[in-house]
Amino acid sequence: KFYNIGYPKLDDRINNKYDRSEILNELKLDPALKTVIYAPAWDPGSSHRVHGIRPAQEILKVRNINLIVKLHPANLEPEYSPYYQEYTGGIDWNKEFRRLEHHYNFRYVNEYLINPILAAGDVLITDFSGVALEFMSMDKPVIYIDCPEFYGKTLKDWAQDSNKSKDDDRFNAGRNAGKIVYSIDKLAEAVEEILIHPELNADARRALIKKFLYNPGTASKAAADCIISMISIPTIL
Repeated sequence: KFYNIGYPKLDDRINNKYDRSEILNELKLDPALKTVIYAPAWDPGSSHRVHGIRPAQEILKVRNINLIVKLHPANLEPEYSPYYQEYTGGIDWNKEFRRLEHHYNFRYVNEYLINPILAAGDVLITDFSGVALEFMSMDKPVIYIDCPEFYGKTLKDWAQDSNKSKDDDRFNAGRNAGKIVYSIDKLAEAVEEILIHPELNADARRALIKKFLYNPGTASKAAADCIISMISIPTIL
């Protein structure tokens, strides 16, 4: 059976458990600066699997911002894992992104939990990661790096519908409610535009979140109540 619960992962963030300034201070970043988060998907054909650390390098061309890079946990698969090649492409992404740590306003966060990081951000940059919807739930803008290799090759290799994954709101991580960048060369320009005009596509993202977010802030309670109700049902022998 299926039960309507919601998304417990977001409860702490929706209930304002995280303090933006506190998080940025812990990372030794300036809370007075706008903060950009780069959080790509892990899959073959994703933005960093194709472009390496260049997306981060382009974002760092924008002046007076913080940049936090948070990778998908799959990208942290250890080299001895049988899934290392599949999830990382054979690249040590920790090592790659730490090459940028000489920038005073850059932090690479090697953690599994992304919620606190999202709470500290003003703009999210991703490709097709579902984390975009989590960020949109704060009514904040998302920039999507277009990834034709993922849609044109990876999904076809996996026998998936690439057009549906790209165009359908149920599958595309909010792509239709964000700003799409088709060339890495235009990424810094897109960040500057969104920082000046964060209201761009606001109506579309609000409509999307209203459509998809269920039991906001109370999904954990709903899950617990549901479990308790199930285990409390008397067993008829």
